[in-house]
Amino acid sequence: MTLSLGTVIYTAVKPIVKIYFIIAIGYWLAKRNVLSVLTSRDLSDMILSVTTPCLIFNKIVGNIQNSDIKIIGILVLTSVMIYFLGAGCAYLTRWLTPVPLRWAHGIVFAGVLPNISDLPIAYMQSMGTGSVFTEAEANRGVSFVIIFLATYIFLMFNLGLYKLVQMDFREPSQDAESARCASPLPPVDAVSLTSLSSEEDKTYHPQSFSEAPQTAYRRASISQSRRVSASRARRPSMVSIDSQHSNLRRMPSETIHDVIREYSRMDSQEELSVFMDIPAKALRQRLSEQPWVRKYHLGFLVAFVQNFFLPSSLALVVSITIAMIPWAKALFVTTNISLPNAPDAMPALSFFMDFTSYVGAAAVPLGLIMLGGTIARLSLDKKPPGFWKSALLLTILKLAVMPIFGVLWANRLQKLGWLEGEKVALFIIVINWALPSATGQVYLTATYTLPDSPDHVQMDCLAIYLLMQYPILTVSLPLVVTYGIKNVLHY
Repeated sequence: MTLSLGTVIYTAVKPIVKIYFIIAIGYWLAKRNVLSVLTSRDLSDMILSVTTPCLIFNKIVGNIQNSDIKIIGILVLTSVMIYFLGAGCAYLTRWLTPVPLRWAHGIVFAGVLPNISDLPIAYMQSMGTGSVFTEAEANRGVSFVIIFLATYIFLMFNLGLYKLVQMDFREPSQDAESARCASPLPPVDAVSLTSLSSEEDKTYHPQSFSEAPQTAYRRASISQSRRVSASRARRPSMVSIDSQHSNLRRMPSETIHDVIREYSRMDSQEELSVFMDIPAKALRQRLSEQPWVRKYHLGFLVAFVQNFFLPSSLALVVSITIAMIPWAKALFVTTNISLPNAPDAMPALSFFMDFTSYVGAAAVPLGLIMLGGTIARLSLDKKPPGFWKSALLLTILKLAVMPIFGVLWANRLQKLGWLEGEKVALFIIVINWALPSATGQVYLTATYTLPDSPDHVQMDCLAIYLLMQYPILTVSLPLVVTYGIKNVLHY
């Protein structure tokens, strides 16, 4: 099948228009405070706990089988390559351009993890109209995207990549502090806070960074934050009181500062409350109390196991297991395995596929609406000197240079014959090399940010970077898709 260039361009542009219309709805709702920070948090919990696990189960069981092990292996290998090259781009950016010291690890996180679920799934679903892919091929493509999502979850949670964000907020060691401080720490007053703000704008050069004011300020702020947290636990929050006596929708739009106040968890026991559900927390607590865990310092192993019990991780494990066992898969979908059917001549557990299909269909639209709400609350209050160079360079590397490697890798896979006849898999590989950074980093950064801090350098840097990426994506992604359809898939 050969398509004209005009048809291919239209096919590539149409999905991005739909995606950005949905993002715009989220932006508008957030600006009107209909999609408030608290509502967004509840929706996020629902997406992570219900709709995404349903989507994962439905697409994996319905479209993956044991003969696809080779393809799964290639997709996992590709995802690892994407993460490593993304890390390389981040380190190159950090080396060549002025990156604030307090975002030295956050930029690596931003470079490593792309928005690898909502955007490619939405793109794939929009292209299942027959012009390039059939509906069945589009569903199979979504299942391949979920394989990438599985590696994302494993890397971020099980292997603890989220700690990169945390490292930008840690206090300097006592040894480093004493080596740098020849005199006692200055008192925390207006002068020292002003000094702190100017010091934090310095670029990534450890020898030019004074840690003493930061340490003094953080100690005082953490103490104050804990007192505030304790007082909040004894009385209703101000947000709850205000919402009872005024119409939130008539108030000014919520900002990133409201996100920080809602998500900030300085207590180490709550550092991942934004992601962890109650059963996973309870499991971690029970395991951590075991004597053998303390004796052999196996806390990291406890965290590794714990994350397999998160809803999305559990759905991945269960669905892939079922998909790899032919008779188990035949209980849910029609296969060449002969098993007794239900009275409606459908597989005995097909009703579960109907349920997960119905609920899982909400995952991507809600995710894109949440993306729009997140972008709406980002702001450029403070701009670290020269950081625009860092944001621009990493944006170019992520959205213009990495897709070139993706196309080269897809062509190489074709020459090796590893994905013979698997055009959907090739397309997913190409598109996943061209994705922007994940906006989930906003909430992770907010989790570790002190609400009363005089500046939010980490959030300011992240906001500049994300606000630069997503407008450029409207042009870069359709270009990559157009080139991929014509020169990789040869339509």
